[in-house]
Amino acid sequence: MTTGLSVATYNLYQGAGTIPAYAAPSLPAMAVELRRAFATMEASGFPERAAAIAGELAAHRPELVGIQEVAYWRCGDRVYDFLEILRTELAAAGAPYRTAATAITTPLAAHTDGDVAGVTDRVALLVRADLPAGAAGEQIYRTRIEMPVPSGLVAIKTRGFAWADVRVGDRPVRVVSTHFEAFDPDIRLAQVGELIDVLDAAGVPAIVLGDFNAVPDDEPYRLLRKHGFRDAWTEANGDADGFTGVRADIAGPSDVWQRLDYVMHRGTELTAGAVTLLGAGRLPSGRWPSDHAGLVAAFA
Repeated sequence: MTTGLSVATYNLYQGAGTIPAYAAPSLPAMAVELRRAFATMEASGFPERAAAIAGELAAHRPELVGIQEVAYWRCGDRVYDFLEILRTELAAAGAPYRTAATAITTPLAAHTDGDVAGVTDRVALLVRADLPAGAAGEQIYRTRIEMPVPSGLVAIKTRGFAWADVRVGDRPVRVVSTHFEAFDPDIRLAQVGELIDVLDAAGVPAIVLGDFNAVPDDEPYRLLRKHGFRDAWTEANGDADGFTGVRADIAGPSDVWQRLDYVMHRGTELTAGAVTLLGAGRLPSGRWPSDHAGLVAAFA
C-alpha cells in the first residue's frame, strides 16, 4: 500500500514494420519480408535502446510501467524477446521489475526452408519488484482488423491491454497498459469504448497508460474525457506541448511532434504533481531510444 503513486508509459518501438509481410503475394514471399524485417529490427539496436530506457526508468523508479510494442522476434534460432531484454536491463540498473500481465496481440509468422520467421506484438504492465503482488490480467479487444494474406488465409490483427490492481491509501486502483489501433480510426474508437465499458464494470478508480494513436483533438481522447478521465500531462503542465511521437527514423534527425502517449486517470482522488517526458536524448550510436518519447507521472 502506498499513499502516492508513480507510473510510466513507453512505446518501445518494435524495430521494423510488418506491412510488407502482410502485403506479400505468397507465404514464401511473406517469409522473405519477415526475414527482412528481422534484419531491420536488429539494425535498430534494441539492446542499446533498452539499456537507455531502463536507465531512465531506474532514475524515477515508478511503481508501475506500461510498455507497448513489446515485440518477440524470431528468425530461425535467433530470438529477441523485448520484454526479457528490458527486464534484464532494469535489474542491471538496480531497479528490478516483475511482469504483472502481458497481452499477446498480433502474432505473424511464416515458414520457409524449415525455418520460422516472425514477430509477435504484445503490451505489458511491469510492477516494481519490491511491491506486493495483486490481482492482474489481460484482455483482447473484440474490435479488430481482418487482413487477407496469401493462400486465402485471413490474419486477425488484434489489440489489447494488460492490467494490475494496486492500493493507494485504503483504495484500490486499476492500472492499465494499452495500445489502440493505429491504422483504422473507427476501430480505434471502438476499442476505446470497449476499455471504458470494462473499467465502468470494474467499478474502481483507474489509471490508463499507453500509446493511444490519437491526438487530443481526436475522438478517442474526447471520449475518455467525456467519461471522466483526466489527462495527467495537462494537469501538471498546462498547455506545454508534451509531444511523444512519432520519429520517422530513430537514427535520423527527426524528433517527436505530436501527443500520442498518455497517462489518464479517473476516480483516483489523486493529482498529477509532476509529469515528465522520457527519451529526449540521443544514444552514443546516434539513435533515439524509441520512435516515441515516454512519460513518467508522479501522483499525490
